[in-house]
Amino acid sequence: IDDAAYYFSTYLTAPQTNGEVNVNNAKYNLAYCLLKKESYKEALPYFEQIGKNAMVTSPTMEQDAYLRSGDCYFMQKNYAKATDKYDMIVKYALRGADYAYYQKGILAGLQAKPADKIANLDKVIKDYPESYYLDDAWYQKAVTYVGQEDYDKAITAHKTVIGKFPQSPYMRKSLLNLGLVYYNTNNYDEALSNYKILLRDYPKSSEAQDALVGIKDVYVAQGDADGYIKLIKQYPEVDFSISAQDSLTYQIAENYYSKEDCANAVTS
Repeated sequence: IDDAAYYFSTYLTAPQTNGEVNVNNAKYNLAYCLLKKESYKEALPYFEQIGKNAMVTSPTMEQDAYLRSGDCYFMQKNYAKATDKYDMIVKYALRGADYAYYQKGILAGLQAKPADKIANLDKVIKDYPESYYLDDAWYQKAVTYVGQEDYDKAITAHKTVIGKFPQSPYMRKSLLNLGLVYYNTNNYDEALSNYKILLRDYPKSSEAQDALVGIKDVYVAQGDADGYIKLIKQYPEVDFSISAQDSLTYQIAENYYSKEDCANAVTS
């Protein structure tokens, strides 16, 4: 990226037009190099120069530059200007309107406006059924519903991610979060079911390690250290030590003490 940025910068000091080799293309490519380097402040003026007059009939490069200028404002936490850019994109149906709606949703979430966030994510889902960002939108809906403690809708959204987007990077996260939602609603069997999928199908993933913690929480709540140990032995790739077993037994006893159930605490 550094070499490419240097090449385009050098070209712009003494530009010569030759077909696709021209100032606009050089500025556009330099802006992308800077964007990838996370130099958002430096990338912004190049994107704005190219996209300032973007319309639905404009070349793809101009429309995309307008969209990326919104991203540059977003990453600099200038949410008002980012929102203005995204608003114009959806208003005039420019290229990337589905992405603009998604970004508007994320911005609404950052500003503690969950209803607005959901409304914008729903625009992606309903108006752009082939959008690249469908799995993102469904996952963000699920996370938002969890934050609102609307667990039924959260479960539906997470199940949609799992069922419709099995190759999505959010799929494992939804399995993990679905387990947590079920645990928080005392549906321990469903929690374990989702956690076990992670242990079985993705034993080396970070989500599987988090699932171990979730499974332990379920068995602590049930006061069943032996049940936890038996389950873990079904997954030989999982590292489970004797010290962890002792720790679990202690946590179960502590849990009973906190509930003033001294008889069970002693037997644990």
